Amino acid sequence: MKKLLKLSSVLFILGAVGFVGTNADKKANGNALQVVAEAPTAPETPTAPTPVLTDPAQTWDGTAVAEGYEGGTGTEEDPFQIATAAQLKYFQSQSGVANYGAGQYFLLTRDINLNKKPWEPICREGATKYGYNFAGHFSGKYEEDGVEKRHIIHNLWRATSTYQGLGLFHTIKGGTVEDIIITGGFGPKDRVGSVAYYLNGTTTINNVDSYAFYSIYGTDTATSNVGYIGGIAGNVAGGNVTIS
Repeated sequence: MKKLLKLSSVLFILGAVGFVGTNADKKANGNALQVVAEAPTAPETPTAPTPVLTDPAQTWDGTAVAEGYEGGTGTEEDPFQIATAAQLKYFQSQSGVANYGAGQYFLLTRDINLNKKPWEPICREGATKYGYNFAGHFSGKYEEDGVEKRHIIHNLWRATSTYQGLGLFHTIKGGTVEDIIITGGFGPKDRVGSVAYYLNGTTTINNVDSYAFYSIYGTDTATSNVGYIGGIAGNVAGGNVTIS
C-alpha cells in the first residue's frame, strides 16, 4: 500500500535550491521524510518579519482580482505598482503567456497578506510544462528614513497533496525577482520553491528571504521520485541563473 510522505524540515535558507533523487536518497540525508497523513502543520521556525497591514485591501479573500495596477507604465523609471492583494492576483492572472513581462518592471509598494488562500503560481502552464515564463523585473524594494527595506508577501499558501510546481512563480526564465520577503507554506506532491519551482535562462534572484515551510507528499515506493525541492527554487535547470 502506498503511503504519504511528509518533508517536515523547514526550508528558509537564502539561496537554497532543490535536489533530485529517490526517497532513499532523501532518507539518507537526515531522515527528512516521515510517514504522515495529515494536512501541513507549521513546525517551530525562526521569527519572520511582521507585515505592516493598515488597509483591508492588502489582505486577499481568495477570489478578488483587480482590473489593473495601482499605477505606472511598466518602465524602469515608472514601474507598474502593486499595492493590494487583488492587484497581485491581477499580475498573476495575466501570466499565461511566454516571456511574460519581458522588458517591463513591477514594483510591490506595500506588504501583501495572501491569507493562506490557495495561490496559483505566476506563469504556471502545468506541473512539468514550461511554455509560460516570467521574463520581467519584480521588486519589493522601498526606502524608509534613508534605509532600504523590502516588502513582505505574507501567508503565501497552497496545500494540495496531488499538486506539483508550486511557489510564488512557477517558471522564471530571463527574469529578475529581488528585494522581497516570503512567509507561508506549501503542501504539494513535489516540485516546489518559495520564489519559483523552475528557473532557467538568464535569471536573477537577489536579496530574497523565505520563511516558508513545506509538507511534501509522495508515494513510498522504490520508483517514486519526490524531488525538486528548495528554499528559494526547486529546480535550476540551466542557463545563467544567479541567486544571491
